[in-house]
Amino acid sequence: MKNDDPWQLHGQGPALPLAEEDLHRLVQGAVGRAYGPEQGSASSVERTGATAGRWHVRGLGLAVCAVATWALYGVTTERPTAPGAVTGPMTSAAAIATEIPAAPAGALTTSTDSPEVPIVDVQALPTVRLAAERAPRGNVVAPEAARDLLREANQLRAERRWDEAASLYRRVADARGGESTTAMLALASLRLEHQNDAQEARRLYRAVVDAAPDGPLAEEARLGVAMACRALRDERGESAALRAFLGRHPSSLSATKAQQRLTELERAQKEVTP
Repeated sequence: MKNDDPWQLHGQGPALPLAEEDLHRLVQGAVGRAYGPEQGSASSVERTGATAGRWHVRGLGLAVCAVATWALYGVTTERPTAPGAVTGPMTSAAAIATEIPAAPAGALTTSTDSPEVPIVDVQALPTVRLAAERAPRGNVVAPEAARDLLREANQLRAERRWDEAASLYRRVADARGGESTTAMLALASLRLEHQNDAQEARRLYRAVVDAAPDGPLAEEARLGVAMACRALRDERGESAALRAFLGRHPSSLSATKAQQRLTELERAQKEVTP
């Protein structure tokens, strides 16, 4: 596009554009100061008129140059910077940021904070709790090592080293291996006979029965439950354990004594009950 106003006299800027009437008056004033007032002879008027055209053009050029120079230096002159104003060249990112309007109040914003994740107690889950109850409470013991530990525990028991023997029995029992039931039964007997812990002994005897109700150790374990109840002076529990023993093992070598004890308990209960 062609620029019709190369000096930017009529464009935007700190200098106001001059009206044609004011510009003409400025030129006439410059010419008048150069020649002074011309009155009288026609020759002086003619001479003034001959040169007035040339000075009119020169004065007009001078005025244009003065106005353009003032406009140029007025624009480039450093002005006081307002507090908070951005000085220096603005980067493209900053320029773009200044053009983005502020978000209205209440507008949705994206938060960088992670949402709160609910904490789940895994140990409280039924399946996990059941698996934990069924899992070994101690270190896993290899079958060969379990048999060696069991033999060592039996040797310690023979030497009347009850606590050391009980510790090894517990280790094998907690391994839940092939020897665990045997170790559990031996530990129950040790608790009842030598460590004065009938409550723990009854629990261990019942655990052996639950682990293998028809196993080779079930007979001794059922009789052990009755003996532990007797040590705890739980006559009702002892009577129930003796009936269960006689019902499952009527031909046992201990059946006769078990029957005699059950008869005594029943007679004592009849005497108490009117």
